[in-house]
Amino acid sequence: KNKKNIYFSGDLSNEKKLKKFLIFLNKARNIDTAIHCMGGGFGIKADLVSKKEFLKLLMVNLICQSEINNFLIKKMVKNKIRGNILHVSSVAGLESTASIGYSSAKAALTAYSKKLAKAFIKKNIFVKTIIPGAFETSDNSFARLKKRNIKAYKKFRDTKLPRQKYAEPKDIIPIIEFLISNKSNMLSGTDVVIDFAESNTFRI
Repeated sequence: KNKKNIYFSGDLSNEKKLKKFLIFLNKARNIDTAIHCMGGGFGIKADLVSKKEFLKLLMVNLICQSEINNFLIKKMVKNKIRGNILHVSSVAGLESTASIGYSSAKAALTAYSKKLAKAFIKKNIFVKTIIPGAFETSDNSFARLKKRNIKAYKKFRDTKLPRQKYAEPKDIIPIIEFLISNKSNMLSGTDVVIDFAESNTFRI
């Protein structure tokens, strides 16, 4: 509802829609923050992933973010804007707990974010990554699993999550708000794991 924020929801793996989105962005002035909350596994669970499937996974989990960043960062640098970019990755990218394709794509996003932070920190552009564990929204993969297979939904909750409860957006949003603020700029290049002790990683 804040007029200072703009939102776009759509399938950016479609290159025509991605181009339309970039045109949409071009009309917005002085964007200083981008939150990339996008991705998905598309139900691709095979251990041998075809080229077509891998490209689809990489497109929505990495390449779209890169295309948007390429556009935004050029404008930020040109207009000397102090910028914040936040990527939403997944613990699957750290511990390969999901499918091969999805885990690989999220791992690539995390590595990309780290290198991007190094490349532009001198330009006062700060890039951070959050690595959430299992969380549930009204229509994400865990919400769909709940509708499709309540037994599997409960089994994952009870055996994989130490507190036996899925995270919710209200748990994640305050962390996002901090990470896109200038108070967190020292964390540029950092991967912040937010998973209620679900993973075994030693990262913050």
